[in-house]
Amino acid sequence: MSQVEAGLRAPTFKQPHISLGFFLTCLEVFDILVVAGAGSVASWFRFGTWSFTGVHGIVVVLAVLVAYFAFRYTKLHDISLLPNPFAQARRAATAILLTGFVLLAVGYATKTSEDFSRLWLGTWFLGAYFILAVTRPAITLLYQRLERAGVFSRRFVIFATVSELDSLQKLLDRWPAIMHRSDTISGIFLDHPDRVASNKGFRAQHLVKGSIDDFLAWSANRRVDNAVAVMPAGSSLSIEPLLQKISSVSLDVDLVVGQVDEIWAQRDVSKVAGLPAIRVMRRSLDSSQFAVKRIEDIVVAGLALIFLGPLMLSVALAIKLDSAGPVFFRQARHGFNNRPFYVFKFRTMFHTPDVLSDVAQARRNDPRVTPLGAFLRKTSLDELPQLFNVLLGEMSIVGPRPHAVEHNDMYAQHIDAYLARHRIRPGITGWAQINGLRGETRALESMRKRVEYDQFYVDHWSLAFDIRIMLLTLPSLAHPNAY
Repeated sequence: MSQVEAGLRAPTFKQPHISLGFFLTCLEVFDILVVAGAGSVASWFRFGTWSFTGVHGIVVVLAVLVAYFAFRYTKLHDISLLPNPFAQARRAATAILLTGFVLLAVGYATKTSEDFSRLWLGTWFLGAYFILAVTRPAITLLYQRLERAGVFSRRFVIFATVSELDSLQKLLDRWPAIMHRSDTISGIFLDHPDRVASNKGFRAQHLVKGSIDDFLAWSANRRVDNAVAVMPAGSSLSIEPLLQKISSVSLDVDLVVGQVDEIWAQRDVSKVAGLPAIRVMRRSLDSSQFAVKRIEDIVVAGLALIFLGPLMLSVALAIKLDSAGPVFFRQARHGFNNRPFYVFKFRTMFHTPDVLSDVAQARRNDPRVTPLGAFLRKTSLDELPQLFNVLLGEMSIVGPRPHAVEHNDMYAQHIDAYLARHRIRPGITGWAQINGLRGETRALESMRKRVEYDQFYVDHWSLAFDIRIMLLTLPSLAHPNAY
């Protein structure tokens, strides 16, 4: 195997994987905690207490905010500094001095500098810098070990047309020398993979996994970080159908071409393996946002199960007494990156053993719904078992509501942007639901309106947006369309 081919080996996906951006975010949080913690230690040294009182508490809060911007201004957490602990220590000194000068300036301007201890302030900032400086070698060592282990590797797929195999081979030849050494190509997907064998100049047949349509069914597609599209230059006809096909997958896609249509010409130009590339599709959440949302889900779902556990047990007992059959109802749904999963609900319909899944949506006065089930649906209590789906990582507290697989396939054929709602985990509640779009969808326009709200949520996610939706969900639980 040649050196080039060795550099293009597909990963086995067995090693742990985090993004470098997430690592830097964790490092930034650590340094902020160091600043706050050093203030507490200095308070114990000067006043004999770990807590802050009066003006000292205000100063610590202000210092943390100023330090955050000082770290950003001095670029302390720049990727290029990670291998160099001495450069990091110098930037940390600049950031700490800048923070101290800002605090002194604020104290002088507000005539409050006499209200806090200078010994405490000096001990605090000297201690903060000492901790930041002595931890840099350990951080550099940790980064280097993780980098060598391939933990930061980005996993790429390549979408290409057989007409561009020569350009694709040039890209592959440049890859090991220019890309980050741990960046790997997981697979290549072509418009006509059956024609690869006839091209003698293409030497990466072992990476071809199938057609572009096969990518959606590929079991490893959710583990891919980036995609590169090698399409005919000067034409958007190839890239637009590709983006429509993979719209259900959260992925960054860079188009590598010699020249592009005017529709893409105004996009920012970056480089992939040294070649000009245009970002034509962005993932819904970056790695740090993805981590924040997952932490939010675990915390909220865990607390909800603790407080609502007795209620859920009471509902389960009532279901057993109300009608024969299981307590829970499971149904296949499509989730993140269009991957199927089984959603949990409290059973609200009469149990029919011969029917595994009733696809028809519930309608008003539906005879299949039990008397207790009607109450559970009206109050949305039947949705509570989905908290287990959240803890399993199949759902989120907030996100587009998942639909039955059969409904998914039907609506995907009639609504162009429908599958794009799968670029984020489905939710127990969502932006569409709190705006009254829930219940039976008799008209296609009703579902199209839901998709518009779902797409807005995917494109504008933030932690504050999720909190807003959760708060607005409470008064909307008993909705007239919930039946």
